[in-house]
Amino acid sequence: QHLISSQQNPTIAPLAQNDGVTIRLTAKADTKEQVEHMLENTKQAILQEVGHYFYGMNNDSLEEKVFQLLQQQNKSISSAESLTGGLFANKLVSLNGTSSVYKGSVICYDKNVKLHVLHVDEQVIEEEGTVSVACAEQLAKNIATTLDTSIGISFTGVAGPDTLEGKDVGTVHIGLYDKETNYSHVESCFFPGDRMQIRSRSVLKGYEMLL
Repeated sequence: QHLISSQQNPTIAPLAQNDGVTIRLTAKADTKEQVEHMLENTKQAILQEVGHYFYGMNNDSLEEKVFQLLQQQNKSISSAESLTGGLFANKLVSLNGTSSVYKGSVICYDKNVKLHVLHVDEQVIEEEGTVSVACAEQLAKNIATTLDTSIGISFTGVAGPDTLEGKDVGTVHIGLYDKETNYSHVESCFFPGDRMQIRSRSVLKGYEMLL
């Protein structure tokens, strides 16, 4: 905010979009070299403020950044998708070379798929439901084990239009599991919007967690 308040040349324009915030910089000078120098100085000042929230420039996407990091660290990933129904996988497999890091997905929309394919404990389903932290945690761990990947990510929630298991529309749990370090974490979120917005925002959050 203080950089925007004091801006003159270059100017700083934050643009809120569906997949994040783009910051557009515009500079004026007599030569291209002067412009590039001014833009670089302003960019560095912004990066000091936003830190690790910055993931790319120009047409970079969050999924591309995650894909590059997986390649660099020689890690593989798989996904268990209930709420998202394959949206996470679709973004990743749209990139060239994804087969080097991505093994596949199980779309576990039905309770029986969670129980009998991904082996979520029946007690968890009965006591806490399919839309729960415990279910998301087991889905992430079990997909990594089943498909033999370094990382497993899971999505479960309520996209609407009706409530499910007494949980409100927009309730989402995203599980993350790293087999090599035995790291396990679940983010519980609430996303407003219609079915597609809730599902898209869940996938975006999943990629943010991976980053």
